[in-house]
Formats: sequence, C-alpha cells, structure tokens
Amino acid sequence: MNLTRSVCHVLYACLSYGWVIAGTLEQPKSSAEGIEWYKKKFPKLQILSGLEAIFNYFHYWEAEKTFPTAKNRNSNKPAGSAIFTRDYYPFWREQQEGDSAGKLMLVTKKREGDEEQEQVVSVFFDDNVERDRAHIADVRCMTENPSSRTFQPVPFRESLGHYLVKAEPLLAIQDHRFFIDKLDACVEAQKGKPKKT
Repeated sequence: MNLTRSVCHVLYACLSYGWVIAGTLEQPKSSAEGIEWYKKKFPKLQILSGLEAIFNYFHYWEAEKTFPTAKNRNSNKPAGSAIFTRDYYPFWREQQEGDSAGKLMLVTKKREGDEEQEQVVSVFFDDNVERDRAHIADVRCMTENPSSRTFQPVPFRESLGHYLVKAEPLLAIQDHRFFIDKLDACVEAQKGKPKKT
C-alpha cells in the first residue's frame, strides 16, 4: 500500500445527495456554515456533490489512477493506495445518528461472467456498527440502468460480513489476526465465494 499517494478527503454529509470535499480534513464547527465555508476558506479545493459524482471519483478516477488494471499491470505504478476520509460528525448527530445519515459507503456488486473485471474491494470497520443495524454507515449499491444509475441502500443483513465489520477492540487485542481474518472474509464474500464454515 502506497500511503504517499493518498488523498485526504472530508465526507461532509450524506443522505440522498452527499458531498465530498477533496483535499482537506478541516471542517466547519457547525453544519449551518455548510459548503459555503469550504468555498470561502479553500476556493481551489474540489467539491463533489451527489452520489454519482462521488461514486465516479472514488471508484473510477482514483482506481484508474492508482490501482493496477489490465492496461497498466506491468507499469511502475504502485499496486494500491489508500484514501483517507473523515465524516462530518455534527451532521450525523443532528440526524439523530440515523443509519441513512451515517458514513457514506458506495459499493458495486461483481456481476456474473465478469471474471476479468477489476474490482474495488470496500470494507468498513467500526466499533459503532450495531448487532442489529448499521447505525454508523450508509451502504449504497450502485446499479446500472439503461439510462441512469441508482444507489439503493444495502440491507444490514446483506452488508454485515460483506461490506461492514463490527470492530471488536478486546477481540483484536487477544487475536492479532482479527482484522486480517475479517478482511479476508469480506474479500471472499465480495468475490461471491461461499463463507467457510
């Protein structure tokens, strides 16, 4: 993983729309200040609005630029990189910490027959993931239609162990492979392989 090529982002807010401010981790103290705060303080920063724009940015622009594809597999580009994001906690709090206002996670599902398709693996670890609901995360799956894309919420039962992992600090202290094994299980689930029993 090449951290030197990482890009800092602020995931400012997410409901049915969403904003990403690319290039800073700074935030206004109140959500009432909104996007205008960024425009005034950082006039040159890239501001993304809407789920499709955010999806394109993370899944296409960054992936094509930093992850190996069939075209650049033999190039000198690094095999991977990390993108750091910071959610805007005051917004989530103002929405009564609702699932649909949690940290936005946009995913795709591997389609049957797409064996050669390069895949972005998305896994979300958080100790605020509850046992019966996502709570802290808003997982949306992109679906292609003939004329548009939709971003439907992924039910919690489908996302847990697939995209979401409840971080367990005490278990992680006892088992140094806790995160590795959970990540491996999510990667296998996203590839469509049955879970090991």
